[in-house]
Amino acid sequence: MIFNYILSVGFVAIFVYLLYRLLKYIRSDGDEQAENDYETIEELKEAVMRDINEKTSINRSALEARIGKRDADTLEQNRRLQADAVRNCTNGSEGTRDTTKQLVRNFTARYIGQGKKAKERLRHLINFDNPSDRTMFEAICYVLGADDDTGFMHAFEMMHFDTPVITSESVRAVYNKTCLNLSDAQKQEILTQIVYADTLGLGVIDTLNYSKGIVEEIQVGVGGAPASSFSHRDYLSGRSRKYSYDSVRVMISGNVYRMPILGFGDDTEIWRVVTNLIKCSEGGELTAADPEKQVDAVDGRRINAMCSPAVSATCALIRKFDSYKYTDIKKAFEHVPGGKFMAAVLEMLVDTSRNIAISGEMATGKTSLLRSLMFLLNPKFSIRSVEDGAWELELRRYLPDEYSVIDFKISENFTEKQCFERIKQSSGNIGVVGEVKSPDMWNLLLNMTKFFKQTFWTTHETTTDRMIEEATNARLKMGYAGDRKAAEKEVVKSVNFDIRLDVDNNGWRYISEICEVISIDTISDDSSVYTGAELIYKGVSSITREMQTQTYKIVPLVRFNEDKQDYEILNEISDEARTGYKRRTGRICPTLDQIRSSIENVIDVAHSEGVTDKDERSLKLSALS
Repeated sequence: MIFNYILSVGFVAIFVYLLYRLLKYIRSDGDEQAENDYETIEELKEAVMRDINEKTSINRSALEARIGKRDADTLEQNRRLQADAVRNCTNGSEGTRDTTKQLVRNFTARYIGQGKKAKERLRHLINFDNPSDRTMFEAICYVLGADDDTGFMHAFEMMHFDTPVITSESVRAVYNKTCLNLSDAQKQEILTQIVYADTLGLGVIDTLNYSKGIVEEIQVGVGGAPASSFSHRDYLSGRSRKYSYDSVRVMISGNVYRMPILGFGDDTEIWRVVTNLIKCSEGGELTAADPEKQVDAVDGRRINAMCSPAVSATCALIRKFDSYKYTDIKKAFEHVPGGKFMAAVLEMLVDTSRNIAISGEMATGKTSLLRSLMFLLNPKFSIRSVEDGAWELELRRYLPDEYSVIDFKISENFTEKQCFERIKQSSGNIGVVGEVKSPDMWNLLLNMTKFFKQTFWTTHETTTDRMIEEATNARLKMGYAGDRKAAEKEVVKSVNFDIRLDVDNNGWRYISEICEVISIDTISDDSSVYTGAELIYKGVSSITREMQTQTYKIVPLVRFNEDKQDYEILNEISDEARTGYKRRTGRICPTLDQIRSSIENVIDVAHSEGVTDKDERSLKLSALS
């Protein structure tokens, strides 16, 4: 009797429990109950980390005991792949990042669930009706497509409003235009990006880091005061300080834009991000004993990270090399003052078969111009390029398939001397050096100029005289010349044209001057390298004495006139350069005045007859040939 009573009570309890679950399910409109309810997004981030740690941990004996040996083998392999992706998700590989982000996406999807309460959970974690600056920025980049070549460019153009600061007001204006009708799926994807970036990724700069199109460099921790510098006096006075860990800037077209809408929040977070940037480095971790690291990421980014005591606060510079648009050089110069004339001049200089240096300060576009000049070369030539320590030019990546290109990179295990030996055995015609900045690289370059038909390179030297001096010092230091005059003569024979780049206050990059370096020994008429004004001012006897001590003369060919916003022709190229042009092209080399006249005639015809830009370029080329 008692047993039957207990059994009846048990059945009633089970029935009541099932009825309760059914009613709860109906009331929730089929909503899936989340595994846990997290009060804040920070709690969700902590839960994500616990979940990922659990899914990537491997306990072989426990796995075999739970699911058997065969299934344990498969699960162990999957977990090892996931653990490897999590460990390397910030090294620049899109595959490891996508795999890690999918783990985060799966967890957030399980938590958010489906149905009515999914909207409540999303709203509870991120308020898209009155979002923070960070949320607005992530939403804009997601909607416009920051991982697309034009997406971030469009987003940036809408946000910065021609000012050096991307403000909260400008971001909110763009957000109100583009992101007011976000779907639940889009909101969940934005949440996933924020959670991933703040746990395993690169924090507030993760989207910037992987954006494509126009960002040339990301700077973190390079402005504001170190947290340790905030004094009690500042607190009492109520002075507002912007700390270095909240400093984020981007360089676009040579201009640096401050982004106060993004900040790391504290020293711990910026340290996490900076160490994540360089953790793939073979040189070890960033420490007080080793406070500076330079790392080349898988996707070509160059990362310079520094900490105390080398600098007052942790900072990093992330140089990106995907912002350059490879195009016809005539089209690249089409919309700049004097651009059509300059494009024709550059094409003529390349065809002289003379060595060409591209010089200028950092971020003036030297590498971009060097790549553009490569497109002017006939594909019948074999190009051999050298880079010092980091991939930047990557000509094989960007030149068409019909070009024969081999890219070499100097490293601890592949020295300049070894590189030159390999170059000599590679059957090349054209030499290219990405950046010449050390005595070893100068000597490699000078050796290449003797071996190749034509050589191109970039350098940070501020004047042509300074470039020749650096190369001469390198030759003397390595013992390749007996005295300075002999070394200088050797250098001068290798340096023919110097294309100098500059950038104005508005960030416009332009060719400020083109010079030709002429060896005194190659001049038959000493006075020919001097203008009429110099002959009158100095006198022939004075010039003769001067030339007994000089080994070269720098002749300016064209120079940009800022008042006229056009190029002035100062001198014509040398006879030796004209001979090289005829030898390569089979045509008589046009003078700079002829190039200018042909450009002006084509423009006049185009304007009078209404021809298209394409027809205009065809007319110009036919006029020059």
